[in-house]
Amino acid sequence: IWDPLHEDACEEVSLIMVEHFLKKDNNLTPASGDVEIRKMIQYEEKNGYDISIYLEQLNQIAKDYSGMPTGRIKSNATIDDIKRELDAGRPVIVPAAGKVLPNPNFKDGGPLYHMVVVKGYDKNDFITNDPGTRKGEGFRYTFEDLYYAIHDWNNGDVLNGQKSYLVFD
Repeated sequence: IWDPLHEDACEEVSLIMVEHFLKKDNNLTPASGDVEIRKMIQYEEKNGYDISIYLEQLNQIAKDYSGMPTGRIKSNATIDDIKRELDAGRPVIVPAAGKVLPNPNFKDGGPLYHMVVVKGYDKNDFITNDPGTRKGEGFRYTFEDLYYAIHDWNNGDVLNGQKSYLVFD
Protein backbone atom coordinates (compact mmCIF):
# COMPACT_ATOMS: atom_id res chain seq x y z
CA ILE A 1 0.00 0.00 0.00
CA TRP A 2 1.59 3.26 -1.05
CA ASP A 3 -0.42 6.12 0.38
CA PRO A 4 0.44 9.08 2.65
CA LEU A 5 0.26 6.91 5.78
CA HIS A 6 2.59 4.21 4.48
CA GLU A 7 5.04 6.34 2.51
CA ASP A 8 6.23 7.92 5.76
CA ALA A 9 6.32 4.71 7.79
CA CYS A 10 9.91 3.61 7.14
CA GLU A 11 10.86 4.22 10.77
CA GLU A 12 7.99 2.09 12.05
CA VAL A 13 8.57 -0.67 9.50
CA SER A 14 12.29 -0.78 10.33
CA LEU A 15 11.52 -1.17 14.02
CA ILE A 16 8.88 -3.83 13.34
CA MET A 17 11.32 -5.84 11.21
CA VAL A 18 14.02 -5.74 13.90
CA GLU A 19 11.53 -6.58 16.65
CA HIS A 20 10.35 -9.68 14.77
CA PHE A 21 13.94 -10.72 14.11
CA LEU A 22 14.89 -10.41 17.77
CA LYS A 23 11.83 -12.36 18.88
CA LYS A 24 12.63 -15.01 16.24
CA ASP A 25 9.10 -14.48 14.94
CA ASN A 26 8.92 -15.34 11.24
CA ASN A 27 5.17 -14.81 11.01
CA LEU A 28 5.28 -11.24 9.70
CA THR A 29 3.08 -10.97 6.61
CA PRO A 30 2.03 -7.93 4.59
CA ALA A 31 -1.39 -8.01 6.27
CA SER A 32 -0.10 -8.43 9.83
CA GLY A 33 2.63 -5.87 9.18
CA ASP A 34 0.04 -3.36 8.02
CA VAL A 35 -1.92 -3.85 11.24
CA GLU A 36 1.28 -3.31 13.27
CA ILE A 37 2.20 -0.18 11.30
CA ARG A 38 -1.24 1.35 11.84
CA LYS A 39 -1.23 0.58 15.57
CA MET A 40 2.25 2.04 16.03
CA ILE A 41 1.35 5.21 14.12
CA GLN A 42 -1.82 5.59 16.25
CA TYR A 43 0.37 5.32 19.36
CA GLU A 44 2.78 7.91 17.98
CA GLU A 45 0.00 10.35 17.09
CA LYS A 46 -1.55 9.93 20.54
CA ASN A 47 1.83 10.62 22.15
CA GLY A 48 2.76 13.70 20.11
CA TYR A 49 5.32 12.29 17.68
CA ASP A 50 5.68 13.90 14.25
CA ILE A 51 5.64 12.04 10.94
CA SER A 52 9.44 11.99 10.76
CA ILE A 53 10.96 10.20 13.73
CA TYR A 54 14.61 10.54 14.64
CA LEU A 55 16.65 7.77 16.25
CA GLU A 56 16.29 8.92 19.84
CA GLN A 57 12.51 8.98 19.45
CA LEU A 58 12.47 5.60 17.72
CA ASN A 59 14.47 4.16 20.60
CA GLN A 60 11.92 5.57 23.05
CA ILE A 61 9.04 4.14 21.01
CA ALA A 62 10.82 0.78 20.98
CA LYS A 63 11.02 0.89 24.77
CA ASP A 64 7.58 2.31 25.61
CA TYR A 65 5.45 0.81 22.86
CA SER A 66 7.26 -2.35 21.79
CA GLY A 67 8.83 -3.33 25.11
CA MET A 68 12.37 -3.33 23.70
CA PRO A 69 14.44 -1.80 26.53
CA THR A 70 17.94 -2.50 25.21
CA GLY A 71 18.16 0.04 22.38
CA ARG A 72 21.48 1.77 21.96
CA ILE A 73 22.28 4.71 19.70
CA LYS A 74 25.80 4.89 18.34
CA SER A 75 26.80 8.41 17.26
CA ASN A 76 29.70 9.20 14.93
CA ALA A 77 29.26 5.71 13.53
CA THR A 78 31.71 4.22 11.06
CA ILE A 79 31.45 1.46 8.49
CA ASP A 80 33.49 -0.76 10.81
CA ASP A 81 31.11 -0.04 13.72
CA ILE A 82 28.18 -1.26 11.64
CA LYS A 83 30.10 -4.36 10.56
CA ARG A 84 30.93 -5.17 14.21
CA GLU A 85 27.25 -5.01 15.17
CA LEU A 86 26.34 -7.29 12.28
CA ASP A 87 29.16 -9.70 13.18
CA ALA A 88 27.62 -9.89 16.66
CA GLY A 89 24.23 -10.82 15.17
CA ARG A 90 22.60 -7.44 15.70
CA PRO A 91 20.77 -5.84 12.76
CA VAL A 92 21.25 -2.08 12.60
CA ILE A 93 18.63 0.61 11.91
CA VAL A 94 20.20 3.52 10.05
CA PRO A 95 18.61 6.87 9.26
CA ALA A 96 19.47 8.30 5.88
CA ALA A 97 19.16 11.22 3.55
CA GLY A 98 16.90 9.35 1.16
CA LYS A 99 17.67 11.51 -1.85
CA VAL A 100 21.34 10.56 -1.48
CA LEU A 101 20.68 6.80 -1.41
CA PRO A 102 21.32 5.37 -4.87
CA ASN A 103 18.20 3.24 -5.08
CA PRO A 104 16.74 3.15 -8.61
CA ASN A 105 13.43 1.88 -7.23
CA PHE A 106 12.63 5.12 -5.40
CA LYS A 107 10.06 7.45 -6.92
CA ASP A 108 10.90 11.14 -7.35
CA GLY A 109 14.52 10.60 -6.35
CA GLY A 110 13.67 9.16 -2.96
CA PRO A 111 12.38 10.60 0.30
CA LEU A 112 14.03 13.49 2.13
CA TYR A 113 14.46 11.26 5.20
CA HIS A 114 14.49 7.51 5.30
CA MET A 115 15.39 4.51 7.47
CA VAL A 116 16.59 1.05 6.50
CA VAL A 117 17.63 -2.07 8.37
CA VAL A 118 21.16 -3.26 7.67
CA LYS A 119 21.09 -7.02 8.09
CA GLY A 120 24.41 -8.17 6.67
CA TYR A 121 27.35 -7.47 4.43
CA ASP A 122 29.71 -9.13 2.02
CA LYS A 123 32.99 -8.08 0.42
CA ASN A 124 31.59 -4.90 -1.17
CA ASP A 125 28.08 -4.19 0.07
CA PHE A 126 25.79 -3.76 3.01
CA ILE A 127 22.69 -5.92 2.64
CA THR A 128 19.54 -4.16 3.77
CA ASN A 129 15.84 -4.52 4.14
CA ASP A 130 14.74 -1.21 2.66
CA PRO A 131 11.07 -0.47 3.39
CA GLY A 132 10.99 2.29 0.76
CA THR A 133 10.30 -0.01 -2.16
CA ARG A 134 8.67 -3.33 -2.98
CA LYS A 135 12.11 -4.51 -4.09
CA GLY A 136 13.72 -3.64 -0.76
CA GLU A 137 14.29 -7.09 0.74
CA GLY A 138 18.00 -7.84 0.46
CA PHE A 139 18.71 -4.55 -1.34
CA ARG A 140 22.42 -3.86 -1.54
CA TYR A 141 24.22 -0.57 -1.07
CA THR A 142 27.98 -0.28 -1.34
CA PHE A 143 29.63 0.50 1.98
CA GLU A 144 30.48 3.99 0.81
CA ASP A 145 27.05 4.76 -0.69
CA LEU A 146 25.17 3.80 2.45
CA TYR A 147 27.66 5.45 4.77
CA TYR A 148 27.57 8.69 2.78
CA ALA A 149 23.76 8.76 3.10
CA ILE A 150 23.60 8.05 6.85
CA HIS A 151 22.20 11.14 8.59
CA ASP A 152 19.64 11.49 11.38
CA TRP A 153 16.61 13.80 11.03
CA ASN A 154 18.14 16.97 12.55
CA ASN A 155 14.84 18.90 12.41
CA GLY A 156 14.65 18.47 8.65
CA ASP A 157 18.24 19.51 7.97
CA VAL A 158 18.99 15.88 7.20
CA LEU A 159 22.27 16.38 5.35
CA ASN A 160 23.73 17.88 8.53
CA GLY A 161 22.32 15.17 10.80
CA GLN A 162 24.51 12.87 12.86
CA LYS A 163 25.99 9.69 11.40
CA SER A 164 24.27 7.44 13.91
CA TYR A 165 22.47 4.14 14.13
CA LEU A 166 20.14 2.27 16.49
CA VAL A 167 20.85 -1.27 17.59
CA PHE A 168 19.41 -3.57 20.25
CA ASP A 169 21.69 -5.58 22.54
